[in-house]
Amino acid sequence: MDLRMAREAAVDGATWFVRIVNPHLDESRRGKKGGWICIMDPGGEIVVHEQIGEIGPEKPEKYQQVSKEKATRLRAHPEHRTSWQSRNPEQGQWGGAIRTIDGWIFSFSGLPELWDEALMLGCVSIYDMELYMHMAVIASPGVEPLVDIIYEMEDRYND
Repeated sequence: MDLRMAREAAVDGATWFVRIVNPHLDESRRGKKGGWICIMDPGGEIVVHEQIGEIGPEKPEKYQQVSKEKATRLRAHPEHRTSWQSRNPEQGQWGGAIRTIDGWIFSFSGLPELWDEALMLGCVSIYDMELYMHMAVIASPGVEPLVDIIYEMEDRYND
């Protein structure tokens, strides 16, 4: 995967996903319309780190920091495919980052934790067929119900 493809998959896919996900959120979380995306290349360099959608004025710095933390933590655990595998709520460490077969890491913060991961699964599955074929196995507990939306995202890019 090259940087152009990674950025296109993440930014375009995330923008679309954030827009359609809002009606699916429980009432207390409706209104979340954005966050921060972080893409790390296989060498560990952050090549994309930008805001997606709308974020309330009190959250941009938090989402920016958390998206970077998820990617950095996943990189520190090469045996893991998702940051969920090393999550630690007591330390503010959450799921929401995915590693591709070729070592790219995609991370998002801004939606509820499981939706962050579902969003990244959708973005990555567009270009990583191994992940697409095994998404239900790779997905963290609780993400499975969101897989239909992820497949809808994939279908959007294949039409």
